[in-house]
Amino acid sequence: MKIPHWLDHVYTAEEMRAVDSWAIETKGTPSMELMENAGSEVARVVTELYPSGSVCIVCGKGNNGGDGLVCARLLAQRGQTVRVLLLAPEAEISGDPKENLDRLRETDCEIAVAECKEDVEKAMEGAKVVVDAVFGTGFSGEPRGIPGEAIDAINENGAQVIAVDMPSGVDSSSGETAGSAVHASTTVTFHVGKVGHF
Repeated sequence: MKIPHWLDHVYTAEEMRAVDSWAIETKGTPSMELMENAGSEVARVVTELYPSGSVCIVCGKGNNGGDGLVCARLLAQRGQTVRVLLLAPEAEISGDPKENLDRLRETDCEIAVAECKEDVEKAMEGAKVVVDAVFGTGFSGEPRGIPGEAIDAINENGAQVIAVDMPSGVDSSSGETAGSAVHASTTVTFHVGKVGHF
């Protein structure tokens, strides 16, 4: 896809992957540090916009979910009421997200696993803000299964929504949606904007 000249300063998913690889492989920045920085920035925005009230963080099993887990830990450590909802069994979570899930267990944050849309709706009950950490910039296609149902439940909930990097369901390289996509009130992205934001 040819990108219009006025989008030269924003990245596609492939370009963002290249930046991440450069940071990790060439500059020697640990991937856990990148995730910590991303989650920290999301936590900062949540605290700035919604300094009180409960927060529900809906996490996919990939790195976007890992960013959400970092955010949850930092908010819980600051004394905010936080509930995390995992959209995959814990056995399917690995790598940096798994390590951040283990770190999260050292706080008093409530952690649940969704098996159906009703679990998502229940987890979000009473939340002032929902953090969408389901899919990140690498997502394309149509959300299916529990993640797809979670996106619908987030949109139907009525709480303020902060998306991590990209509203889930939006293709970051094109802005297209093949199915449901999160209607975020705020999106916290990293490094530069993505084509899909515009």
